[in-house]
Amino acid sequence: MFYKQNNIKVTASTFVDKDGTGYPFPSWFNEMSDEELATMGLTRHDEPVKPAFNELTHKAIKDASGEWATIALTTDELDDLEVTVVTMRQARLALLSAGVLSAIDAVISGMPSPQKEAAQIEWEYAATVNKHSPLVVGLADGLGLTADQIDELFDNASKL
Repeated sequence: MFYKQNNIKVTASTFVDKDGTGYPFPSWFNEMSDEELATMGLTRHDEPVKPAFNELTHKAIKDASGEWATIALTTDELDDLEVTVVTMRQARLALLSAGVLSAIDAVISGMPSPQKEAAQIEWEYAATVNKHSPLVVGLADGLGLTADQIDELFDNASKL
């Protein structure tokens, strides 16, 4: 809950009565009716709820009135995003380009149970691949890939 006076959010240092006298923000505003607040030029407002949005394409910001708005990310902001999920098609094409696709089955076969069976299911049936998934961690270990190489693979995959 917050209050506005003349369309400006009231804080502990900004409440001014109709005579222009400044006061500390009183907690008893919470107990007053909307009509009583109106006699002092105040309006009661619920804190705005941050809207749902796709974090891969947009961001939420508060405007000057304290209301939430969503805006599209700039090209530079989009370029700076860390890619953490790609489609399996993108992942396989990136692994092919890196020359390691043919080694995947052998790496999965060399994993201990039940990790091996879980990796086989993921590899064969998943629609997407998460960079931080057990499958990727196991494959990276088996292929001897560094974190930077995984980042590069996902970045390359996201562009396919």
